[in-house]
Amino acid sequence: MTRKLTLDFTKLDIEDYLHASIPVRFQNTTPGGFEDLIAHFFRVRGYNLKSTDYSQDFGVDMILDQDGIKTAVKVLRYSATHKVGKNDLLPLIKARNYYRCKHAMLITTSSFDDPARTLGLDEKIILWDWHFLLRALTDTFLEGIHYEDYFEKYPASITVKDSLKLEIESVDFSKSRFNTAGRAFVKAHLTNMGEEDINIKCELPSLVKKDRSQYRSSGWQEDTFNEGILYAGSTVEVVFAFPKKHIAKFDTRDRIVVSIRQENHEDLINLEQKLSNVKQECFLVTFCFDRDSTEYAEMIAFRDQILSRSVLGRVLIRLYYTIGRTMVRMFSAIPQIRYVMGPLLLPVIRFLAAFVEIKQDLNAGHQS
Repeated sequence: MTRKLTLDFTKLDIEDYLHASIPVRFQNTTPGGFEDLIAHFFRVRGYNLKSTDYSQDFGVDMILDQDGIKTAVKVLRYSATHKVGKNDLLPLIKARNYYRCKHAMLITTSSFDDPARTLGLDEKIILWDWHFLLRALTDTFLEGIHYEDYFEKYPASITVKDSLKLEIESVDFSKSRFNTAGRAFVKAHLTNMGEEDINIKCELPSLVKKDRSQYRSSGWQEDTFNEGILYAGSTVEVVFAFPKKHIAKFDTRDRIVVSIRQENHEDLINLEQKLSNVKQECFLVTFCFDRDSTEYAEMIAFRDQILSRSVLGRVLIRLYYTIGRTMVRMFSAIPQIRYVMGPLLLPVIRFLAAFVEIKQDLNAGHQS
């Protein structure tokens, strides 16, 4: 039996996690959570992984396999003052032999004492101390930039301030929903987490791109909340637009910033959230046609107006996202394949779009 995931990094914002965890050397997570991070790191780096059995792990947490060469890996989430000793390495040596691995590797958030370094050198064990690990993580997830400099350049999600919480739900490019060419709508939720009612006014939000370019919203959706009394513990939906050309190719590090004026307060409250948390997209269609395409809008309409309204449809959505994400990851190295896949998908998309139109016409007929 292999260990269950403590943290699933395919569903977490890895940057936010590193922002909170690197300064304390991952002491804010469990040993299992730290092990899951290291496993995710190696998967991103292209390794095949196998977790070991709880009852017979022989001092190893995972087996790496790359081109048929296996490495036994042990991870130790130690505090800075708790050095890895010789006794920590001995079980790993036995595990390397038991699992018939060519290499052994020990990764720690601490450092190694002299006997451990000597044994590691003699037994040809790969030793990663805190500084080596930090460099590997920043090279993989933070563009090779020192983490303090990286988060100064790309702030982590800031969603709660002065009892106000902002959550971005989705970015919608569907023309059929808004009948507004050239604009995309961002849906968010604003929550008063305090114990008192507050009278607020929201300024038009801004989109701050990862390159620090900034664009102002083109307006609120009609009838959406943007000013008034927000009662204690209440949540309101706010929907606002941006020109598609500014937001169609958004990066997960792009941010939405909403400035809020509160009655009897001079200072603005700035709430922001990265777009890494937005609702899942049509991965395969986005890969072939981009978010601002008619095809993307048609498939979003089919998902929201047809599939999401039945149990079977929701199962198909989850299956599509699983398959679509995997296929996009496979095809990203050969972007030219979109010119082959696009024409193959087009008849299917047109058929589903026609089905949506028939459904809309039938609903309109019933309402009249």
